[in-house]
Amino acid sequence: MAIAQSRCSGPAAGWTRGIGGSRPRIASTLLGLMALLALGAGPAAAVENLNTSLEEICQPLLELNTKLGASAAPGSPAGGLMQTELSLSAAQYGALWSLLKLTPTPGCSRLY
Repeated sequence: MAIAQSRCSGPAAGWTRGIGGSRPRIASTLLGLMALLALGAGPAAAVENLNTSLEEICQPLLELNTKLGASAAPGSPAGGLMQTELSLSAAQYGALWSLLKLTPTPGCSRLY
């Protein structure tokens, strides 16, 4: 976990401190999601925890949409920064974005 946090710490160029400061939380949430799936939590609990965790990822991205009028969608400048900061390939980031957009939570469903 320390590796993910050290790789994601500090605000990215051009982002406000509030959004840049959320990247360690996004990275730790993603690691937590993988641990949850690996532990094999019960189906209902896993789905609820997964949706809650994904909503935590979507909130800073939604803030980017609403406050700055920018998008972290694949192919966008902010999306490129997120992809680099999370050390994901374009295909991985695209899959993550699709998962976020399909998550039935208020923040994730409003991403653009």
